[in-house]
Amino acid sequence: MTAKKKISTKHLILIPLFSALICVGAFLKIPIGPVPMTLQTIFVLLAGLLLGPVRGMAAVALYVLMGLLGVPVFTSGGGPAYLLHPTFGYLLGMIVAAGITGAIAAKSHSRNIAQNFLASLLGLFVIYLFGLLWLYGIRNWYLAQQIPFGVLLRAGVLVFLPADVFWCAAASILARRIAPHRL
Repeated sequence: MTAKKKISTKHLILIPLFSALICVGAFLKIPIGPVPMTLQTIFVLLAGLLLGPVRGMAAVALYVLMGLLGVPVFTSGGGPAYLLHPTFGYLLGMIVAAGITGAIAAKSHSRNIAQNFLASLLGLFVIYLFGLLWLYGIRNWYLAQQIPFGVLLRAGVLVFLPADVFWCAAASILARRIAPHRL
């Protein structure tokens, strides 16, 4: 029989705290096309790097759940109709990205900045993959706009890549600096 893992009071505080940080990051945005540039990415990556895969995913999933329940925490509001929003795939990708980033970082017991950076880049790739596929599906199949994949790749990924790589580096450095304080 396996023992059940108990969640500590500290994590009962940190999970919603990171959800709140992601909410704040959603409102710090620059509207530059169908997908606005936000600070959500750094907070999602930090959730994975600092809380680990399960708790990091829980923090991001809590954020997404709040938005789907109608709390206007997404960049364009909230509610169940957001499932049909062209950018909802990025939110799904953020949940998976926090898990992947956290899992890779957890294997690096030294909290190495380079390892964190690689974990963050992989997490970013996952966000882009989910987001771009959802964006393509919603725009081309649901909205029947017939936008070429290359156009969506430019508008939904390439425009954000330089800033997001910077956020990956910043998250990696911050995680290295914060991790010794026992999050």
